[in-house]
Amino acid sequence: MGTLVKNSSEQLQNKDKLNKPSVLKVSIMKVVRQIPDQKVMFFGQIADMVDSHARLVGYVLTGMNEEEMKLVPWYRVVAKDGFISSLKLGMKGHIQKKLLLREGYKLNGDKVDMNEHLWLFAGINHLEDRVDDYEGFIEGLKR
Repeated sequence: MGTLVKNSSEQLQNKDKLNKPSVLKVSIMKVVRQIPDQKVMFFGQIADMVDSHARLVGYVLTGMNEEEMKLVPWYRVVAKDGFISSLKLGMKGHIQKKLLLREGYKLNGDKVDMNEHLWLFAGINHLEDRVDDYEGFIEGLKR
């Protein structure tokens, strides 16, 4: 029982860390903002590029504020099989699906056609290209 409590408190501490601008968050945003129209990436691809885990990538994207969501095409990130996994979250998932449809993505139900839209991006060299300055990064996106 003590392990469960300890793990829960560690998870809460990690969750708090991800809500603050972090190297991980900015690294994820840097990759996501480069996904071109008509292409998607999946959480695991991005996680591999920033030395993280797919679930943390999803958590970071889910926790983006409105300003960040306007600057970064977060909706172009889906599950490995193309499923719009944010649909499990309710309204945000419906917004994601609507944005994808508006941009002309081919969907099969709640899945993006990965044969047509998957982007195999290799433009970030793991830790070497991480951005440490969140405010500078966001200001650069606004220009």
